[in-house]
This record gives sequence, C-alpha cells and structure tokens, in this order.
Amino acid sequence: MVTRGRVLIFTIKDEGTFHLKDAAKNLLKTLGSQVSLNLSWRDMWTLVYGEKHSKSPALSTWGDPVLLKTEVQLTASEEAECHWADTELNRRRKLFCSKVEGYGSICSCKDPAPIEFSPDPLSNNNVFSVPVAVIAGNRPNYLYRMLRSLLSAHGSTR
Repeated sequence: MVTRGRVLIFTIKDEGTFHLKDAAKNLLKTLGSQVSLNLSWRDMWTLVYGEKHSKSPALSTWGDPVLLKTEVQLTASEEAECHWADTELNRRRKLFCSKVEGYGSICSCKDPAPIEFSPDPLSNNNVFSVPVAVIAGNRPNYLYRMLRSLLSAHGSTR
C-alpha cells in the first residue's frame, strides 16, 4: 500500500531477521531482493535499487558492514502525483497522501476511497443512542481499516 513512485530503502544492521516472517521475505523478493529468502541471524543487508549482503560467519558474530552505492532516477513530483478534481476534500486528500503511506485505497489515483462517511441510518435501530468507544494504539492504518470494516458491515461506505 505504498504510493507508486516512492523510493523504498531497506536495511538490516545488527539483527533484523528474528521476527522476519516468510511472507515479508517473499515480499522483499518481489521488490527485487536476491537474498531475502536466505537472510539469517546477524547478517548485514540493504536493498535500494541494488542490493548488498554480508553473511554472518557464526551466531556469535555479525556480518561485515555493507556499502551500497546506487543511482536513483527521480521523477518530478508533478508527474508522480494524482490529478483529482480540485475540491476542498481532494486538497485535503492530496496533502495527506503526500505525507503518509499505508493508506493505498485513500490515495488511489483511479478510484480513491472516501474520506468522509455519511451512512444512512439503520431501520428499526434499537441501539441508535448507545455510545461506542473505539480505542486504538499508535497504528492509524489499522484503525482506518477497522472503521471501514465496521461501516461496510453496516452496508454503507459512503
């Protein structure tokens, strides 16, 4: 759910494989990594349009430092931005999407998800006045997905 055209930089220094699951290693492979499936304890590694890897010789020592030099062809921001209709809502969307990643559907150029919701009231609603508390940690993209799920369970995501 990262905006197309962003430069992604991955690196491991010290230890980054203990909780690195196979799904994440496979995703790194689809992003161009040649060694992600073989990363192991205390390896040093980086990936940015190129890749360097230094295998740890033993469990008690680290791999040698890695140095990766690469050139990245940048695109002018005007070419990489979405061209939504010029409305107050889309100006807010553009500002948000220029600063935050992980909300792919909100920042979709072709079919952006709504950022304001006005669902129809439920018919025969006996719990309309019951307060609902939502407690969330510091992971707003999970909160967003949970709220979207709640609204779609209701039958409306407008």
